Amino acid sequence: MSSFSSDVPNRKWVSDTTFIQTKQGWLYLATVIDLYSRKMVGWSMANNNNTALVRDVLIMAINNKPRQQKVLLHSDQGATYRADDHLALFNKNNIEQSMSAKGDCFDNEVVESFLPP
Repeated sequence: MSSFSSDVPNRKWVSDTTFIQTKQGWLYLATVIDLYSRKMVGWSMANNNNTALVRDVLIMAINNKPRQQKVLLHSDQGATYRADDHLALFNKNNIEQSMSAKGDCFDNEVVESFLPP
């Protein structure tokens, strides 16, 4: 991604999933952050890290943007972000996919720094 900022809302998003250890086991939190406002435009939590988790967060984010507005969504190369169910939402909702270089977390630093370690 060339820039971690945007001059208009809902033009560039970043997304990631983090694992949070709780007394009941692992909790998975997926988020989408708008680079214009630095606000979360989508989030989803589940006790499984799977395609449904990232699909749900993407649907929430889609519902927060004008339908025809094109948005660039940046994520890492995790399998959940490359799954057919997830990518089908891109085609239907004017979203362009951008992914980090393999093993490069710095391409996603805005969302990485938001999420707890």
